Amino acid sequence: MLVLRDLQKKYTKFRLGYLWSLLEPLGMSLVLWLVFSVLLGERALGLSPYLLFLSVAILPWWWFTKCVNASTKIFRRSRGELAFATLPPQIWVMRTVLSSSVEFVFSLPVIVLAVALTQDLPGMYFLFFPIAILLQFLLLYGVGLLVSSLSIVIPDLARVVKIVLRAMFYLSPILYSISNIPQSLHTIAAINPLVGILGLYRIGWWPEEHTSMAALVISLSVAAGLFIAGIYTCHRLKPRLLEEARAIMNIIDFVNVSLTMPRTKRRKGSGRKQRLRRFAGETSRSMVPVIEDVSFTVNKGDSVAIVSGKPILRTALVRLAAGTLIPDTGTVTRLASVVPMISIARAMGPTFTVRQNAYLVGGLLGMKPGELAEKLPGIIEFADLGNYLDRHLNGAPSSTRQRLAWSIAMAVDADVYAIDQTLVVGELEFRQKCWSAVDKLRENGATFLISSDGAKQYRRFCDRGLYFEQGALIADTTVPEALALARKARREPRGE
Repeated sequence: MLVLRDLQKKYTKFRLGYLWSLLEPLGMSLVLWLVFSVLLGERALGLSPYLLFLSVAILPWWWFTKCVNASTKIFRRSRGELAFATLPPQIWVMRTVLSSSVEFVFSLPVIVLAVALTQDLPGMYFLFFPIAILLQFLLLYGVGLLVSSLSIVIPDLARVVKIVLRAMFYLSPILYSISNIPQSLHTIAAINPLVGILGLYRIGWWPEEHTSMAALVISLSVAAGLFIAGIYTCHRLKPRLLEEARAIMNIIDFVNVSLTMPRTKRRKGSGRKQRLRRFAGETSRSMVPVIEDVSFTVNKGDSVAIVSGKPILRTALVRLAAGTLIPDTGTVTRLASVVPMISIARAMGPTFTVRQNAYLVGGLLGMKPGELAEKLPGIIEFADLGNYLDRHLNGAPSSTRQRLAWSIAMAVDADVYAIDQTLVVGELEFRQKCWSAVDKLRENGATFLISSDGAKQYRRFCDRGLYFEQGALIADTTVPEALALARKARREPRGE
């Protein structure tokens, strides 16, 4: 289920969806083929047909790099889930490896296309192809355990991994054949486990890609050693991982929160009678219960959707989380800085310049003048308002308010973003920039609490849904299930 959810989120995130699993490795193979085969003329690397030769190695390499890079972020992005889940940490690594493995299988039509173009069918040694897939899967699981566990101890490990992967690309027989490696260096090259595995992928078309048995044993022994080292390291660091996860688990905590808000009620009678009622202590504003005895927590790294048929309830919850509203009973505990993205644009003055409004909104969001002055060039560049910086807001485009307010809010150094109604703003081009910025924040561990009318926005971004009905929390579940409950409630008639 976790793997299916990851794939669904990834493929629904982009318009081309699954096609990216084909286009990425296919594009890389075509570029390398163009450079090393067409532009350089007579090639001294690889075997013929070179396009097929590249494709058979590029796909496993793409699988390897994607999985290893994702492993550096597994425990950082899943700390909240790790803290309260009963599943062992190894499951989260297996989830990542399985997701990338499914993508690799989905990309195999690239090799089929290369075979069709070159009309070079594999031989009997093609039986080693699925064996190579199995060996690479086990290698990735071991490396994933090792890298994800060490990333807890070494914060900069992700940068080191990128450098190592860049070096491995050239040290692995991807662009060139194993036969291009001097015979005296075959044993040393076999220390790289990908040398033996890539040879097994290619042996179906090029039997000469089979290295000596000694070199193959060395490659597979190194792969087995990494597998064992990953299991051992994860087991040893598991207590530390869970301790850190629980320490930062709950960054917003609602405990038995109730809230009533005033509702204007029209009274019949003359103005004199209404004044007499006010003098007697009566009021024309009745109090309506909005939230009743609600308890839930928001964990670091969560993207939580507040689903309810009542906009006033959704907005109230966001305001309570941001600290701009105080509950009647119960407590709201915030253990992290929260940016309240709630009608920020309304605070801007139409007679102020864009620069003055930037300082005004930044100050309201807690930014100091020096900090804002340092970040202002980046804010203006992101909002694309350089030509309007010292113009009055009335003289700027109509979308200036939203773009400026959004850019300032995202520039605030915060852990939680409490958003009412709109996660991204502006025209299509700017909305795409917003999605890129939000995705980057989320990858870095930011937390989002979102109230919106848009089900598409929830599905695109959120991984957890809170469904409320009649002021009470009905379900803390996935976003699709929360939206299904909301649709069912709209169809059913209300009880008397």
